[in-house]
Amino acid sequence: MKRISSILQVSIVIILGFALQVFLQQPALASAPIQTAKITHVTTGPDKHGYVYLKLDNHGDIEDKPACSNSQWTMGFDPNDVTGKELFKISLLAQITNSNITIKGGNDCLPETNLQRIDFLTIR
Repeated sequence: MKRISSILQVSIVIILGFALQVFLQQPALASAPIQTAKITHVTTGPDKHGYVYLKLDNHGDIEDKPACSNSQWTMGFDPNDVTGKELFKISLLAQITNSNITIKGGNDCLPETNLQRIDFLTIR
């Protein structure tokens, strides 16, 4: 019984070591940086597929945005879901008060757009 337990422990260590080696060889997913900016424009409408588009004052300085993101607008979100409703309130408040925000874009774009999806947004 003790021998079976030792063999089992060694097998688990070997499997975990192999899994770790495979994991470490995988390419890292690109991650959009967290940045500070001001919202200069907020827009929506039928031509925006129902999304809210944001333009930030540092639009040209964004690094590591997804390849699909090539819009003059910086980022956007869907105002029809629960998170989007909160993002809409925060983005309007930030623009009206000319407040700095902390924002992080997703690693993808909103469907049917070339607009980077927002992961999170806070007023600073």
